[in-house]
Amino acid sequence: MSFSHPLGPATVALPLLDEPGERLLWATRLRTFYFDVDGLDARGEPKKGVLERAAGAVGGSVAFLTLGAIFGFPDGDSDKPPPPEVIFFGPAPGCLAHQAAGELGESGKTGIRWVWALSTHRFAVLGPAPVEQPEEPREPDDSVLKKAFSLGRGIGKGLKEAARILADNRQRYGENIEGEPIAMPRYSVHTEFPRERITGVAVARRRAGRREQPCLRVSLVDGSGVDLLMATTDPDDLGRLQALTNGVG
Repeated sequence: MSFSHPLGPATVALPLLDEPGERLLWATRLRTFYFDVDGLDARGEPKKGVLERAAGAVGGSVAFLTLGAIFGFPDGDSDKPPPPEVIFFGPAPGCLAHQAAGELGESGKTGIRWVWALSTHRFAVLGPAPVEQPEEPREPDDSVLKKAFSLGRGIGKGLKEAARILADNRQRYGENIEGEPIAMPRYSVHTEFPRERITGVAVARRRAGRREQPCLRVSLVDGSGVDLLMATTDPDDLGRLQALTNGVG
């Protein structure tokens, strides 16, 4: 592992999953999520017209026979959406999986490296914490002269900071700097399923495109769930995660 690589998902999850008696079982990073919920398209929007009839022809499952057919891009098109890494599935809109996904923003995006973590208490999805912008106190005197002075002072501070950075010859490894503690990303829990709502975690198979691939399926009490399509075709790797789920290893 290079010093420039981000911290591992378990390291990010541990400080956030810290209820009394809680123990982290495993964590992984996955980006792009879609939906396989009856009545919704792959983006999580209500099905309409031709899209709804096409879905009915394949049993109401998004299933990703071809992502291009669903989103209107031909196979092999460079503009087609990125492949799924996580699929929220369920029997109807409003199911537990669908509700939880609503806390993660727009589907089909690759910009956020979500951390998916299972502990003895919950299955949680962690992402960057919201950035709080401090409110600047309003000055009672809003004269043009004072505004000009504040602007000049701000530019001066910016030039000093730029000079300090240029004079700093320490090695940089991504977000990490030589001689300083490793940068800890600011993450928070965006959505979670309490353990009592989880009926099982097991290796399953999910059709993606024209093939099937193994996944780790988190099943919920209402028949919905989450499929994690790990970057692997070896069920033994997923079996290892299932073993960790059961407290083995």
